[in-house]
Formats: sequence, C-alpha cells, structure tokens
Amino acid sequence: MKKLTKLVLSLITAISTFCISIYAEDEAVTNEMEYILPEQRYEEFIDQLKIGVENEIGSSDFKILGYRKQNYLEEVPAYQTQEYIGETTQIRSVGYASNQYAQGVTFSNGGTIYYSDSTGSDVSLSFSISGYGVSVGVGLGKKASGVTGYALNCPANKACKIYVKKKIRVVLYKVTVSYEGQVHSVSNVPVKTELALYLSNGLE
Repeated sequence: MKKLTKLVLSLITAISTFCISIYAEDEAVTNEMEYILPEQRYEEFIDQLKIGVENEIGSSDFKILGYRKQNYLEEVPAYQTQEYIGETTQIRSVGYASNQYAQGVTFSNGGTIYYSDSTGSDVSLSFSISGYGVSVGVGLGKKASGVTGYALNCPANKACKIYVKKKIRVVLYKVTVSYEGQVHSVSNVPVKTELALYLSNGLE
C-alpha cells in the first residue's frame, strides 16, 4: 500500500512539474508578438541590386563613365546578370523602436503601444554567406502616433518599451555589368528581405 501511495504521489508531482513548465513556456511566448511582413516586390529586389552595384564599384569607374555624354549612356544600355552564391535566414535583434521615452510608458490598467514598421537602413547587421562577410541595413521602425496593424500589449503598472527583432533572409549574388559586350564591373551584392517582425517589452 505504501509503495502504491508513493507511486501516486510521484506521478502527481511529475504531472504538476510538467504543467508548470508548459505554462511558463506559453507565458514567455505570449509576451512576444509575431507578425508576418508583406512580400518583397520585384522592383525592390532590382533596386537593391542596383544600389549594391553602385556602392561596390570604385569611384574611378564612375569617373570614366562620367566623361561620356548622357545620351551615349542612354543609347548603350548596360547588360546586367546575377549569379546566385548563397543565402541565410536568421532572426536578429534590431533594437528599440524610435520615438519612445527612454524609461518607456506605464499604464495603470494595462494598454497597447502601436508600432510603425520601416524597411530602411537604420541599423547595419552583418552576416556570413558561403565564406563571404556582408552587411545589410535593416529598418528599426518607430512607436506610432495612431493605430496600426502592429501592436504590443503592456501589463498594468509595468514600464513598457517596444523592442524589435526581425526574421531576415539575405541572398548573395555575383552581379556582372557589361557595356557593349565588355565587362565593366563584377560585384558581390547582398539582397535583403524582411520576413517577420517580433515585438516585445525590452524593459522586462
């Protein structure tokens, strides 16, 4: 009988511990809001390639092109090809959203802070792809003045400040630009896509 009682008590303790662990895990997850971001448009992909090539080409190359008349460059368009090198997808910390008080905000009865996303280049993040080190700019975003589709729920009587993480895919391309059949430049250009947004209280 004693052995049976000990077995029952052990099972109750194990189940209680398991339930507590599950509850704690669920509570941690609910403190972070996840949002899937809109898909990148093809025009944005092309723009990133173009800007990347311009940044990689040496200034002397641009001076050579600058000596030519503008109508000549229009008549002889550049031929551009891109070759896939590799990619990586990571969830990275970006930082505190801008337009916030340093100490955050506190709601006596709980409340909501709204966030406005940015796909700009506020923060530079480094990645390693197929042996190459690359950096891309990531949008930090800001605390919105009105209601948006992105929000952080804050508990009562606790300082709250939006902290941003993003899921980012970076694809590295070898881009070759040619004029009149002659190779003008070869550059390794990273193209960034922001896939998801994670908002949490950075003061917890």
